[in-house]
Amino acid sequence: MQNHGKVSEPSKRTSESSGERMVNQVIEYMQKNYVHPISTEDVCQYLRFDKSYICNKFKQITGTTMISFLNMIRCEHARELLLLGKLSVSEYAKQKNKKLCSRC
Repeated sequence: MQNHGKVSEPSKRTSESSGERMVNQVIEYMQKNYVHPISTEDVCQYLRFDKSYICNKFKQITGTTMISFLNMIRCEHARELLLLGKLSVSEYAKQKNKKLCSRC
């Protein structure tokens, strides 16, 4: 389930492994809560799985870490807001209380 480019909805295949189902639950949680501070511990507590298991399985299936994937979700939503002209970069930064770096 490598994901390059746009962040997509979790797969709805019926023959998913338990690891794929767990990863899809993680992604759904992230998509619903991306506007809030989320840590790997929060996700593990929500799903009631061991942190090491979730982190390893997530990386194995998606090819990236949970935090990197969460940042991709956040960037995709920010990009959509910017493209739609709903917010300027500075307004978005203020709204999310984030620091902008010169390379962004």
